Amino acid sequence: IEFRDYDIERTRIGATLGLDYLMTESTTLFFRGVYSSFEDQEFRSRLALDFGDAEPVSGSNTEARFNLGVDEELSVERDIKDRNETQEILSLVMGGETFVDAWTVDYEVSYSRSEEDESDTFDPTAFSRTFEEGELAISQINNGSDQPRILVDERFLGVFSDPEEYEFDSTEQVDGLAEDDEVGLRFDVAREMSFGDAQAELKGGFRGRWREKSYDLQLSVFDGFDGDTDFLLSDVDTTVDYDLLQISPLPSASAVRRFLGDLSEFERAEADSAFESGAASFKVEEDILAGYLQVRLDQGPLRAIVGVRVEGTDNKIFGNRVDFIEEGGRFRGTTVEEDSVFVTPVEFFERDVQWLPSASLRFEATDTLVMRAAVYRSLFRPNVADLAPRFVVEQNDEDEREGEFGNPALEPYTAWNLDAGVEWYFADNAVLQGGVFHKKIRDFIVRSVIEDAVFNGVFVNEGVVPVNADDAEVTGLEFSYQQALTQLPAPFDGLLLSANYTYVDSEGEFDGRSISLPGTSKHVANVAIGYEKGPISVRLAWGYRDEYLLEVSGDGAADIAVAEYDSLDFTARYQATERVQLFLEAINVTDEPYVVHVRTADFGERLAQYEEYSFTVNLGFKATL
Repeated sequence: IEFRDYDIERTRIGATLGLDYLMTESTTLFFRGVYSSFEDQEFRSRLALDFGDAEPVSGSNTEARFNLGVDEELSVERDIKDRNETQEILSLVMGGETFVDAWTVDYEVSYSRSEEDESDTFDPTAFSRTFEEGELAISQINNGSDQPRILVDERFLGVFSDPEEYEFDSTEQVDGLAEDDEVGLRFDVAREMSFGDAQAELKGGFRGRWREKSYDLQLSVFDGFDGDTDFLLSDVDTTVDYDLLQISPLPSASAVRRFLGDLSEFERAEADSAFESGAASFKVEEDILAGYLQVRLDQGPLRAIVGVRVEGTDNKIFGNRVDFIEEGGRFRGTTVEEDSVFVTPVEFFERDVQWLPSASLRFEATDTLVMRAAVYRSLFRPNVADLAPRFVVEQNDEDEREGEFGNPALEPYTAWNLDAGVEWYFADNAVLQGGVFHKKIRDFIVRSVIEDAVFNGVFVNEGVVPVNADDAEVTGLEFSYQQALTQLPAPFDGLLLSANYTYVDSEGEFDGRSISLPGTSKHVANVAIGYEKGPISVRLAWGYRDEYLLEVSGDGAADIAVAEYDSLDFTARYQATERVQLFLEAINVTDEPYVVHVRTADFGERLAQYEEYSFTVNLGFKATL
């Protein structure tokens, strides 16, 4: 069980530039540029308790009491994460549009680059203490809420909270650089045609995207101290204000940095450092070429669009197979004399071609009633980082390894989709909408939990890896309502109402059992009331989503799900003058937490994660010069 307190300072800088040039009466050119910089300084204080094989001596549905007995140990770690991260994003787009008689030509070239630099980071610096038989009695308390508690027996509270009892365990110095470069090209051409009272458009085009994403990690693990005296928590401790319970003492980030100095008095774990650095580094080259042909026909109240798109993807994936061989073990026929790490570069090549047809109809039955229907095949590619043959690992003091993999064998998942809907404009400034949809999905991706397994040459006791599952089906209904009540007498004629609701029934096959589609809530709803008249604009909005599946275990005994969530947001704007607007935005006004549960086979839902963020308020003005 871990208690984490985050203290984060962020600085954001953004700039945009847009240029439009009417070169001739038939040609317009444009340029768009966006730059953003994001610096994040994070201090995370953590109290972590590892109960190991300790068994409760008593308990109930809301409490478990531990009193360490023979051969039972409980490890307590107090650490500080001191991380500095800088992100920069540059996006440039240049293109234009040309009209020649019935022809329209659109063209565009783009370039984007993003960079994430994590340097001079210590993640984390940890101090630990192992309690044995007769040294600690402690309870985990739930009290029917999702806020975890621990209660230490008063007899042991002094030693449990004494910073002199916790000795330096390790620190990790991190220097990581992620880079993402992409060049894009788009060309579309369309021709308008007439056939009697029917209007038609023939359109085709090409798009290319060439992307390279890489991550280089240089990580050094220091797990020993050569000073004249022991390095204890009491040398660098501080008090942390944490709302859930008392988790102090904890390390002070500034004091830890002063004590670490140039790290000359600390012992570098060469094997662990090489393992961590080699396993996390990767490069992915992704090239996508696509072309399409589309026909649109308008005749009276009917519009029909039929088309097909073909997309080809080439992936070149570079990473490392990392073998950690303990002293006395054998690697490729040779016995190693000390803990050793062997890094072997690996390459994966994947090529995929997909045909994506589509057809849609729009029919204006009356001036106030519009019906729509569509059938199409869609494609979703895996995230580039999920494809990379990388592995991020955490190893505890009992050498148990937990980690997260990428999977270069991931296939994109595809779906056949059927959509139908109707819109009824029953009054001025008012609409009711309803729809039904069905999707048949193939090779959908899940985050799967593996145990005591080797993946891409790396062994873990427990790991999370994205994998392709079998087929899934999704069926749903959606409704929405929007209306401006302008027919009411003043001052109520500025009232605005809106609401929407979506019901989704999803079912997929994974490892021989049925699961809901990961990331899909069964119920989603939003309701808003507003007022807009003259210089005043106000909105109060409530949003709700049902729980959804996050990670899947092989046998279903420990699936992880994100709990249901609702939030209340408020916005207000006031046009003080023709050129000056004041605004207020309040997000998550009721301070709703983020909660994750483990669905156990024998004990129902158990807490996996509980996070509070409080609310966010933005107050400012916009001026037009």
